[in-house]
Amino acid sequence: MSMELEDFTPNEHDTMRILNALWDELHPADGERPTNWRPSRGQVRKLNLRVIQGLGIKGQEIVRRWLEAEAD
Repeated sequence: MSMELEDFTPNEHDTMRILNALWDELHPADGERPTNWRPSRGQVRKLNLRVIQGLGIKGQEIVRRWLEAEAD
């Protein structure tokens, strides 16, 4: 079963904050994040989560759990 990032966030605000931070890191010159955009685990796995502005410690942990869930 492939769980979405939203399944790991406690609320929509945290989901949007994490998605925006990942978008800014993956697409720095592309402006605003498209509403339905979701990163692939492969894209996110290549990132150093500790240096992504706006992700924070809570966001890092949520993303790590999401990445680990793929192996389950």
